[in-house]
Amino acid sequence: MRKGVTPVVATVLLISVTVASAGTLYTLVEDAQNNAKTSSNEINFQEGDFRMESCWISNSKPKMQLRNYGTDAANVSTITPVIDGVIAENYSISKEIVDPQETFRLSFDQPVYRSSRIQLAGPGSNKDLGCSKFPIDKPKLEAGSIQISDTIDNGASETVEFENFYFNAAAVLFIGSDSGTGETDARVQELNRENMSLILENANGGSSPTETVNYLVAREGAYEINGVKFESRKTELNSSAVHRKDDGIGNYQGKKVEFKQDFSNPPTLFHSLNSYNNGNFMTTAVSGPDSDCQEIDCKPTKEGFDLEQEAADTGNTAAREEAGWIAVEEANRFEIEGLNAETGAFSDSSEDGLSQPRHTISYQQEYSQPPITIADGYSASGPDGYWTRTDGTQSKDTIEIYAQESYDDYHQNEVFSYISFEQEFTYP
Repeated sequence: MRKGVTPVVATVLLISVTVASAGTLYTLVEDAQNNAKTSSNEINFQEGDFRMESCWISNSKPKMQLRNYGTDAANVSTITPVIDGVIAENYSISKEIVDPQETFRLSFDQPVYRSSRIQLAGPGSNKDLGCSKFPIDKPKLEAGSIQISDTIDNGASETVEFENFYFNAAAVLFIGSDSGTGETDARVQELNRENMSLILENANGGSSPTETVNYLVAREGAYEINGVKFESRKTELNSSAVHRKDDGIGNYQGKKVEFKQDFSNPPTLFHSLNSYNNGNFMTTAVSGPDSDCQEIDCKPTKEGFDLEQEAADTGNTAAREEAGWIAVEEANRFEIEGLNAETGAFSDSSEDGLSQPRHTISYQQEYSQPPITIADGYSASGPDGYWTRTDGTQSKDTIEIYAQESYDDYHQNEVFSYISFEQEFTYP
């Protein structure tokens, strides 16, 4: 991974589309060596008159039918499709001139996915397009670790430069060390297409020694990697979607999220705030989608879950935030980029607070060194909010975690989910 450095661009090909009408211009830059795309400022995206009426797959080619809802005929041969911020290379348009209320067909001879954001550059271009009938989303993800020296209150933050380019992505974090301040959690301060800034925040407003933050970033969408199903999204949470200490089990009622992926069993689930609008400590919590769920059974199902902000015992004011989450089909063993990986969720049937016996995760794969692990709360057993920390005890065989509260060292039995990777990687 490239961390905290300015990426070096190799030989580049600049492609720009210029139109006469007013609007913001974007230039697309393609790294010819690494096939990495970025966008700065120069293709004209306009609000316009073309609307998609249908989409389908024919002869393995994605196709879209659009209608001209404008009052004038349009020369659609001047339109250039842009997919996830990158100019399409192989496409065809069924006709050149389209009269008002007339339809035309846009066909692609290249992959276009369900999560793809399709825009039309040129005169009369329209709002964002997308098609649920296109193939399942193309996966992009990467995992790694970075050290952060202190809390944001003391001005500390770190930037992770992505190896992939993400038009839309979600990130989840876990502090994989314990330098002595358990009341700290990690959070995404800002998530961009090429990088993200990460911070530490102490629930009691204090400082923190240097901690190692593990991260997993994934393109938004639903897809499979080596037979294991993934789903990655960002969900907007308003300031009322927040749980506080002693609210009670029945008040774990955040925003209901339904999976788009067809999971046969409840997947493992990881979640982190992907914005920093409240300017103070806040984390995330999940529970079951049913408001009457009870204790240890108040956890995600194969259909979905409740997601909310977690203030714990801080009393901090909540703001509208974006929460990133990644769901992964439970798999004791799988490979990604030739590396061993695994994911699971379980309860050890004992209480899980700081002053209680640790929740021990025993890895199912054989690792030559401690793997990169992300662990997260998976249930809402009692009224007290929590987030997941490790006490720093990790080997190539196990890691010990617990439920961290902001003031109390005792906590009910919880279900935790985890995902581990042999080492840092980028996919594809």
